[in-house]
Amino acid sequence: MSSFFPIKDQISLVSGDLHASLITQFATGIYIGVYLSTAYLYLSHNKSTLSRKCALVSVLTVLFAISMLGTGVNWWCTKLRFDTLLDTRLSIAEGSLEGIGIPRGISISNDVSTELGYLLADGVMIWRCFNVCGRSLRRSLVPLLLFVAEIVLVIVAVIFETLYDYDLAFRNSHPPALMDFLTGSVNLIVAVTTLASTLFICYHIYTRTDRKSRRRYSHIIDAVIQSSALSAISFILTATTTFMAVKAQTLESLISGIVFYNYAGRVSSIMTGLAPTLMVARLTIFSETSDSGTSSVNLPSNDELVEPGEQDFGFRNGEPNAGDGADIEEIERERSNGSRGHDYV
Repeated sequence: MSSFFPIKDQISLVSGDLHASLITQFATGIYIGVYLSTAYLYLSHNKSTLSRKCALVSVLTVLFAISMLGTGVNWWCTKLRFDTLLDTRLSIAEGSLEGIGIPRGISISNDVSTELGYLLADGVMIWRCFNVCGRSLRRSLVPLLLFVAEIVLVIVAVIFETLYDYDLAFRNSHPPALMDFLTGSVNLIVAVTTLASTLFICYHIYTRTDRKSRRRYSHIIDAVIQSSALSAISFILTATTTFMAVKAQTLESLISGIVFYNYAGRVSSIMTGLAPTLMVARLTIFSETSDSGTSSVNLPSNDELVEPGEQDFGFRNGEPNAGDGADIEEIERERSNGSRGHDYV
């Protein structure tokens, strides 16, 4: 392979693999601090019920554990290439390019856990969107369909990854570009699902509140948009670099795609858990410093967004729904007592 593997491409691949691993370690250190601080703040300062606290912290803990698993596997594989198995620049570059030395079981377990993390993070966003939309399938249909498509793509990707690693005949009959295409498609659908659920959440809050109420929910909108943007951008970059490798016509363009993917893919794996954790931290801190009764880690439900004299997204026959006054009074009473409505974990 050395006869057609230029030195500059070897250097690019080896340095890219090592630097991406180092960035992952630094990002993981930041994530550990954010996770521990968020868990402490939420458990000790939030006024939600114990079951709601446990549910949210459990979700964040699972995302954190998946991220730590991926970081550990990544660093172990990097050490394996540089220290144990390979001893020259060419052999290290070939190992990075072909995945030499990585046990199949560990590789598949890491891929599956990472993709389950995608589903868990997006599942949380879909659940929040579903509640903000009044738990209506019709009003939250687009994000739900995208999430179903994401689940299907993840299952297909896991099956292909398993067969590609364990079935030699399957590997010989399917080009590597197919696996890259599936990986890019998964990352793209994750980004689209995150953006769609965020758009529906923000649109529903914006259209269901007047200007005064909108100011009370502005911090929720900001936190949701910014945390989702961090996650979506990282996944879009990962998908883009994967498709670059699929469309590569030369070895140099293939190497460039792989190097960029190493950076983007490892950042997106951290962002899967870090972005929602940052959102919870922001809303918890805001709840402590704000006098607004709506300041909460939990997003507002449809009932909480209903304006006086209106319920279930509007009027019936041009008149306010019966019993609206009592519902509004109950909502305001819950707010004053520190209740946060439904559990949107």
